[in-house]
Amino acid sequence: MSRIRSFLLVAVLAAGAATGCSRHFYASRIPPPPPPPYAERARVRPPGPGYVWVEGYWLRRGNHWHWVRGYWTRPEHWRDRRW
Repeated sequence: MSRIRSFLLVAVLAAGAATGCSRHFYASRIPPPPPPPYAERARVRPPGPGYVWVEGYWLRRGNHWHWVRGYWTRPEHWRDRRW
């Protein structure tokens, strides 16, 4: 019985030591670079004064690239904000 206990004790200690020395390895697949930008259609007139055009761009989602079309937006004016 004493041999079994000593064997179990050695096994438990070896397992504990082995888990403390293990390294975490995360493999991640890097997708290829994005394709060239799309030639978007001619822009329509801005919806109002002060709008700027944001060109379309590629957005990475997971391991894939998705095209985000260009759009009109108003720029933020940080200096004009009242805190």
